[in-house]
Amino acid sequence: METIEDAKEKFMLRIEDGAECPCCGQYAKLYKRPFGSAMARALVWLVREYERNDRWYNIHEFPLIQGRRGGGDFAKLVHWGLIQERETEGDDTARRTSGFWRPTGSGIQFAHRRLLVPKRVHLYNNQIRGWDSEYIDVSEALGKKFDYAELMAS
Repeated sequence: METIEDAKEKFMLRIEDGAECPCCGQYAKLYKRPFGSAMARALVWLVREYERNDRWYNIHEFPLIQGRRGGGDFAKLVHWGLIQERETEGDDTARRTSGFWRPTGSGIQFAHRRLLVPKRVHLYNNQIRGWDSEYIDVSEALGKKFDYAELMAS
């Protein structure tokens, strides 16, 4: 007789291509989240602002990128260790998150072209399961439509 642990183990071996959960029937897949240009642009903005004024920045202060504050995928930078979110204050359970961010040391290094990061993070259920073996710098992450020097200077 197969145990739940056996079923979980077999299921996890199949998530890279996608599989149906043997317990609930839900389809699940390992998601290989790329480091996108909107994420890079928002990080560069945050680092530039943080270096001018060392404080936490509310997501509502961020510029609109692709029609959303921070580009929408901004919070995914946590997976690469490039940003951190301030904890919610006290017993504030009405909010899921604080909405305040600042770059980490690695985020600052990456924004200044002194650090490479994996091109994609592999996520399952919002948990890191691995990384691409290919690395990128901030200029490559920004893509051809953004001028790195112009972004850092503005």
